Amino acid sequence: MSQKELCKIAKKDYLDSNLNDYRVLVQNPRYLCKKCGRAANAKELLCKSKKLYKKKPSKK
Repeated sequence: MSQKELCKIAKKDYLDSNLNDYRVLVQNPRYLCKKCGRAANAKELLCKSKKLYKKKPSKK
């Protein structure tokens, strides 16, 4: 599967035949699309990505 935006592929019949591939892309999400609300583990998979969590400051 090519790295297309989830926002686009989820609108098509992609999920009917590629559900397992889709699960890998949304597993342990770190980013959220501000446009449609989908979540993914890589920002490149979303059209308007925003990080879900801020990085915790390291303790010294």
